[in-house]
Amino acid sequence: MDTKNPLQVATAEKPPSTNALDNDSDDDFTPPPREAFHAHPKLCHEMLRTVTTTLPLQIRSSTISMGSGLFLSTSASLLPAGREIYRSVPLLTAIDPSSNPNICHYCLSSGPTDAFGSTSTKSGNADNHTKACSACHTARFCSKNCEPNAFVFFEGNELRVRSLRQIAAGEEITVSYVDTNIDVAARREILQHEHFFECRCTRCKSERKEHVALLKSSKNLAALHQAQRNIITLMKNAVWAANHPGRNAQYEDLATVEAQLRTYTSNVFPSNWPDHIAPLPMTRMYLAALYINEEKLVPALRLALQGKLMSRCKNGPDWVNEMMDLMSILIVTGNIPPDSPLHQAGGLPTMDDTHAVTYGYLCEVCKEAGTAFGGDSKYTKAICDMFAGLLAKKTDARPGSKEFGQEFEEGQKKVLAWAGVPEKFGIALRP
Repeated sequence: MDTKNPLQVATAEKPPSTNALDNDSDDDFTPPPREAFHAHPKLCHEMLRTVTTTLPLQIRSSTISMGSGLFLSTSASLLPAGREIYRSVPLLTAIDPSSNPNICHYCLSSGPTDAFGSTSTKSGNADNHTKACSACHTARFCSKNCEPNAFVFFEGNELRVRSLRQIAAGEEITVSYVDTNIDVAARREILQHEHFFECRCTRCKSERKEHVALLKSSKNLAALHQAQRNIITLMKNAVWAANHPGRNAQYEDLATVEAQLRTYTSNVFPSNWPDHIAPLPMTRMYLAALYINEEKLVPALRLALQGKLMSRCKNGPDWVNEMMDLMSILIVTGNIPPDSPLHQAGGLPTMDDTHAVTYGYLCEVCKEAGTAFGGDSKYTKAICDMFAGLLAKKTDARPGSKEFGQEFEEGQKKVLAWAGVPEKFGIALRP
């Protein structure tokens, strides 16, 4: 292995192997056994060779699962949050997806091939090429965690992995296999059905413990989980009805939908469903979008502020995405003329307060997007370009100035009071 390459494979010394994955020979090609791929040094090296990184990475036995995991090498420095771990185009290269969808570049190049590029044995076993990737075509670099230290996104056709928090030398790199904003019961159900294991990570255990405390008894968990399913189904039906007018009047009337939502929530929490417990935050965001579709800006803005600011998510890529949904509503309401009836008593916040909040929030979204997605991401650049376009119309206080901060704090205080959001959920401007 090239010692200058920061990608390393942590494996013990092994005797010469007769496996075709470990030897470039003319012997009959033998499909790799169904075992953890960290046991195959050449395969690991090939997988890591396809990615671009400046970090020393290792594939070795996972500390979380029974398989393999990707680690920051023990020789590495502490990796801060918001740093790129690696990028790849693509993760595994398919030679001919139309004829051999399960063959990756490594297995194809390791075994004998015929004139048509198909991997086969000298005996001409035509079925052998379909088994060539039995060990590696399902390979995944990162283990699962509901509180991951990294996340994956695509920039065009390029896969990128970035850190969500500090990662220590020797620490395993983890991502979430499911939406981290959904509740513990939903996460466990998806992981059980799609990945065949029950998650018992620290976050899942702590959320379940919190639910039991809120419900006064674990016997009430089933009712909570059923209510969560009912709310999700309710919102799916409401979104479908909005996209298919006249097909399901029951869900087109948002007042009726909200009444049904209150029924579901009060059955579990007679006083108030906790604002941060899923799926209430996302339900409010969906309702806000549906009200915008009906051009009802007052309930749309109020629900969007409640849904986003009172959720658990306070930073990272999900925070950026959800804040952009809120920003779209703030920008629309900020363009309503001050003499509009919507600004009358009980209507929208004043235009000045809305503008102050919009500028402040978008300033923070730009900063967080740069950290989460990277400054070279097209998404980050698009957000910053939008912010620059809005700032071009602003002739007074500029971001970073004392006056800008004061305008934002005063405006946010009034807007949050209008929306019924406690001040503690407000956003603080960073230097």
